[in-house]
Amino acid sequence: MQAIQTKFLAPTNTKGARIKAFCAAGSVIHDFEYGDDCQYRIAALKLIDKLGWNFHIVGSGQVKSGDWVFCLVGLEGFMKVLKFKFKDSVYGRVCFKQGSQLYCLQPGLNGRMQLLDCTKDGEPVGIVEGDYSLSGLPFEGAWGRKEVEAEDWKVFLARF
Repeated sequence: MQAIQTKFLAPTNTKGARIKAFCAAGSVIHDFEYGDDCQYRIAALKLIDKLGWNFHIVGSGQVKSGDWVFCLVGLEGFMKVLKFKFKDSVYGRVCFKQGSQLYCLQPGLNGRMQLLDCTKDGEPVGIVEGDYSLSGLPFEGAWGRKEVEAEDWKVFLARF
């Protein structure tokens, strides 16, 4: 596991506003673009790219100083990439495969995504139990919209 911290750098007489992303392995400066609300995340992604890491952001939060911290995990470890298999429009499910296991995602009663174990035909057999994290899903409320193509999602599953 790794963490990247991002800090806002105020404009000077010669430079505009910037964000510095840093960790023990290095740093990068990102020019702040007004109107884009994910500047801190973009700076963290630039640092991941610069360092050539095969990591994925699994969480973030703002610390007391106002800096943002991003938690990363290596994709080759316990985090598995789920590969798109098919979309079931009738039930609003999207099925993904990881190895020989088939999973499907569908909106639950609370409106949040549920991860279900499925048969090889995509029929749910139960909710995945235990602690896990899913990342790479489209933003809340985008589920079911025509412009959101499940084939383009890069979904990661981490079981703890």
